[in-house]
Formats: sequence, C-alpha cells, structure tokens
Amino acid sequence: MARSKIYNGPKNNRDELYANAPSYEIARTASLFGQAFAIYIKGFELSLSAKQLTFSQWQVLSILHTSPRPVNAMQFKRFLSIEAPTVSQLLNKMEKRNLILRKHSKKDKRTIDVYLTEMGYELLKETIPIIAERLNKSFGSLSKTRREQLDSLTEQIRNNCLKAFGIKTTEADQLLKLLITLGTSRVELDDDFWDKP
Repeated sequence: MARSKIYNGPKNNRDELYANAPSYEIARTASLFGQAFAIYIKGFELSLSAKQLTFSQWQVLSILHTSPRPVNAMQFKRFLSIEAPTVSQLLNKMEKRNLILRKHSKKDKRTIDVYLTEMGYELLKETIPIIAERLNKSFGSLSKTRREQLDSLTEQIRNNCLKAFGIKTTEADQLLKLLITLGTSRVELDDDFWDKP
C-alpha cells in the first residue's frame, strides 16, 4: 500500500483550492441552515435522552403508531434514511427494551413485520408533550407570516436538493406528510407509500 505524503505546497494558494467554491453569501446561508438543523435535531436528542430514547427510535415508535398496517423492517431504511445494518441495530435495541415486537409476515414468511408494543405506546405517549414543547420553543415565536415565509424558503431549498441529488419529489412529499403526522393528528398517506420496500 502506497504511503500518503504530507502536503507541503503553498498555504496561501487560494485560487487553485477555491476556484469552484460557492460565494461567501451562499456558503453562509448553507452553513446557517445546516447549523440550525443540527441544533434542532440535537435539541430533540437531548429532550428524549431522559427517556433513554434517540430521535431515530422515537421516529420508529411514531411511524408504527401512525401506520395503518405493519411496517416491515426494510421500510425503516427508507423512512429514516439510514442503512440496513443500522436499522437492524436500532430495532434490536428497541426490541430488547420491549418497545417493539418483530414477527414473520403472514403474507411473506421472508419478511419481518415490526409492531408497536404497549410499552412502546406508553413511552411514545409520554414523549409527545416533550416534543410539542421543543417545537413550540423552536417555532412558536415566529408569526404566521414568518412561518409561511420559512415554509416557502425551506420547501424551495428541499426541492433544489432533491433535484441536485436526483431524488423524486413525490417520494419526499409522502415522507414529509409522514413526518408531519408524527406526534400530530393522522394524515392519510397513499397506500403504495406503506407498501414500498
């Protein structure tokens, strides 16, 4: 294996390094947006940590409560945007805590369906007020007009990102409906949304 060499070139050669870099203004907007999102998720994590829950685990509980039918293990890969081995580890930890139950599907024995347990439901019920408080603190001080402006801007950024990375907007819209549903009143999702692997 070839050994890496330490870079000894000029430290001030910004032209070569940053020739295709975004403008300062675009980089600042992107950084603020990313930082706000990271803090937002971290806030959720901290709020849920008292219940020994991660944000992903809370999402699993919410998805199971929202879904009109059993959710199979592989669907969580799509719902949570995490890889299959991570999904397995996540579900293993939750099953050990009796928050979920996994069973072979009646339709297809090769598929494992995931169910919400009574303990999982009780924990979800306890955490809804915590999540509501976090959301109200994060967004409640914004006027309706400012929230609508933020919605519009964020939707535009999301759609730009979807286009840049080649992700279908319809799929993202369905996932958005699901995320809005978590911890709020039920939103009806297309049947094929739940059926996709």
